[in-house]
Amino acid sequence: MNNDSQNTNLPTKVNCPTCKKSVVWNEQSHFRPFCSQRCQQIDFGEWASENYSIPGATNNPGHQEYGDQEYTSTEFGNLEQEPTRH
Repeated sequence: MNNDSQNTNLPTKVNCPTCKKSVVWNEQSHFRPFCSQRCQQIDFGEWASENYSIPGATNNPGHQEYGDQEYTSTEFGNLEQEPTRH
């Protein structure tokens, strides 16, 4: 018997991203990959306060997004001033 077949019965474990505690990855681990709601909320707070971010291209400061299209601030202002037709 090889080692691969012996390891298939072991539960998958990960480290909590916040406190590094070992967490079993299964349906009973409601906050996975976090060990607790507290660690999950600490992580969420870090994202909300922008301490964490995903690198990407910066937005063009001369344009604002409106739906799937981009408009200049003047064009965007005109869109808001047009009467709504029902």
